[in-house]
Amino acid sequence: MTDSYRDGQLRSAWRLVVLVILASSVTYLLREIPARQAMAPPGAVESAEIRLADGDPRYFQAHTGGALPTFHPEEIAGQIKRVAAARGVPAASVRQMVNALIVNNPDIDISTLNQALDSRWPNR
Repeated sequence: MTDSYRDGQLRSAWRLVVLVILASSVTYLLREIPARQAMAPPGAVESAEIRLADGDPRYFQAHTGGALPTFHPEEIAGQIKRVAAARGVPAASVRQMVNALIVNNPDIDISTLNQALDSRWPNR
């Protein structure tokens, strides 16, 4: 074999390696972007809905530090009496609903909690 033949094979091999890396990167991005969008919590899409609920005593309120509303269970516990009184239902019932939702889904967001309130006690 001559040096030019070996150089040609080496260049072809490197081209193939670069092509495989590029194809892998494109495939990863095409798969990852929709997956990340699907993983976004409902609050990321429904932030306008949450802003509309701000100040309404019938709903739990979240601290918005950007696009995603966040809360800590302690913050929700502190709001149960207010929400229950505004809806005219026992605080124990609201607490039970919240606890059941958080136990079944520790990553639950504020929109889901408020939607559960509306489902359980509509128009109150």
